[in-house]
Amino acid sequence: MRRFSIKGGGLIAAFLTFSAATLASCGLVDLRPVAVTTAPAEAYATLASRTDPVTVSFSAEPVRLDAERAFSVRSPAGTVEGDFAWDGAGFSWRPVALWDPGVRYRLTLDGSVRTVDGREARERIDLPFFVGRSTAPPFLESYDPDHGSSVGVSGDGSAALTLRFSEPMDTLTVREAFAINPSVAFDLEWNESKDVVRVVPRERLAPLAQYSWTLGSEARSRDGAPVARTEKAGFVTDLDSEAPSVERTFAAVLSGGEWREVAPSLSGLDAGHSLAVRFSEAVVEESVLSCLRLEPSLPGRVCVASPRLVVFTPDRGWGPEEPLALSVSADVEDLSGIRMSQEYRERFTPAVPFLEIVSATSGSGEDAGVLDGSASNLVTVGGVPDGLLSMTLHFSAAFGAEAKVSMADAASLSAFFPGSLPAPSLRSVSWFSDDSMTLTWEGLRRSDAVSTNYYVLAIPGGAGGAKCSAGLYLEDDATLILEAKE
Repeated sequence: MRRFSIKGGGLIAAFLTFSAATLASCGLVDLRPVAVTTAPAEAYATLASRTDPVTVSFSAEPVRLDAERAFSVRSPAGTVEGDFAWDGAGFSWRPVALWDPGVRYRLTLDGSVRTVDGREARERIDLPFFVGRSTAPPFLESYDPDHGSSVGVSGDGSAALTLRFSEPMDTLTVREAFAINPSVAFDLEWNESKDVVRVVPRERLAPLAQYSWTLGSEARSRDGAPVARTEKAGFVTDLDSEAPSVERTFAAVLSGGEWREVAPSLSGLDAGHSLAVRFSEAVVEESVLSCLRLEPSLPGRVCVASPRLVVFTPDRGWGPEEPLALSVSADVEDLSGIRMSQEYRERFTPAVPFLEIVSATSGSGEDAGVLDGSASNLVTVGGVPDGLLSMTLHFSAAFGAEAKVSMADAASLSAFFPGSLPAPSLRSVSWFSDDSMTLTWEGLRRSDAVSTNYYVLAIPGGAGGAKCSAGLYLEDDATLILEAKE
C-alpha cells in the first residue's frame, strides 16, 4: 500500500481543487422565489364589464401546461369554461359566455407551476370576485294568482298571470325564459319601470284545465344579471264550473230600443212578436248565432240583445196556428268556454190566428154573410152599359202597401151562371183604412125574367195565398156567390 501525505499549504490547495471540481460538476442553483400576481388582485373585487378578462402573471416564464392546469374559475353552478391568451410570462382568460353580474366567482391557482429556468411557483391563490355589481341577483318577489288558485279563462284582455320582480328586467330574456303549459299564445305587458309584467293570453284559456308556468334562470335584469333561481307554479281554470242553460223562453217586442216581454211563454207569440231565449249566464255571441233553430225551418234574424238574451224574429211573421219546435244546440258556450250539458228543445204553437174576412158589404149596403160558398147572396148591380158592382171587404188584420197590392191582385170576380154571361173586369181598388178594401167591377148584368145571373168572388187562402203585413193568411179559400138582383 502506497501512502500519501499532504502538509501545510498543500492541504489548502487540495481543498480548493476539490471544491472547484464539485461546483463545476453540479452548476449554480437559483434560490429566488417565483412571484405570482393576479387581476383582480384582492378578494371581493368587482370587474367593471361583462367582457373584462382576469389575468395571471409570473415573475419567470412558466411552463404553460402547468399554469393552465393549476388555474380555474368557478361559479355557484360549477366550473366556468373559458379561453387562455398568453403574453410572455402571463396570460389573460375570458369566459366563453359573458360574465353574469352579481354572481360570486372564484379565481383559483392551486398546484405547483414549473418555470422554464427550473424554478417552481408554489403560491396558492383563492380570490372571490364579482362582475358589474356585488349586490344580490334579481328575483321574483311575487306572482298572482298564487300556486294552485282557481281562476277564470281570461282571453278578454285580462291577465292570466302577473309577475313582480325585485328590479327592472330585460324584457326580451324574460320572454324567452317564460313558458306556460299547455301551450297558449300570449303577450307580455310591462309597466313603465319594467319590474312588473302581465301575461295576457291572446285567446281564452281552456275551461276546467290545469296550467303550469315556468320562469327559467335565463331571465335577466336590465344589467344582465340572471335571476337567482328558476320559478315554477300553476293554477286551475275552474272558477266557473257551471255549464250554461236555457233559463226561460218568452215573447218579446222591441220598444224604445229595448226588448220587452209581452207574453211569458212561446204559446203567447202573436203577430209582430219575436221569440226570446234567456240563458242562465252570459254566452259567447258567435256560439249562439248558429245554434238557434226552428223546425219546420223558418227564415229570420237572430239578434244577441245582451250577453244573456238572444232574440229570433221571423222574416215573414209567424204562420197562423203552426206547430213549431225550438232547439238550442249544446254547442252554446259561456264566457268560460263551458258548453251546455245538453240540447234544449221546446214545442209550441204561436197564438197567431188565421187572417179572416170579418165582413163583405156591397156598395148598396147588402151584407154578403159567410164567404164559404155555401149560399148565394143578393147584391145590387148597376144598370147598363156600366153594370157596376162594388164590394167592401173588412179584414181581421192590417195591410201595408205591398200587402195591399198583393191582396187586390189575389181577389177575382168571375161569371158563374149562365155560361153566356160576359166576364166582368176590375175597374178600381181603394183602401179606406189598412184593413178595409173596396173593389169595383164593371160589365155585370142584372137578372131578368129570362135568367138569374150569378157571379163568384174568390180569394185564395193557405200559405200560398195573399198575406197581410204580419204574414197572416186565410185558412181556406174564401168564396162568395153573388146573385144579381133584377
